[in-house]
Amino acid sequence: MRGVGGGCGGDGVPDAEGVTRWGAEGEAAASILFLALLGALGAITGGARPRKPVVRVVFWGALAMALTAGIRRVVGTSV
Repeated sequence: MRGVGGGCGGDGVPDAEGVTRWGAEGEAAASILFLALLGALGAITGGARPRKPVVRVVFWGALAMALTAGIRRVVGTSV
């Protein structure tokens, strides 16, 4: 029986179906989105135009995630 609340049982713990629906791709996309938001927030707070800082933060963040995924794939484990 499916719980109430989008893939959560009555105890609030996500069901396996709810977790695998988005997978690693959804987590990476959300991470990149929030990297962009934080880059813009930092630029605006510092008085700079947000375009270059957002590109820089997203590029290096995505590169770090890709390297981490590549190392995980080579080693064959996840943390």
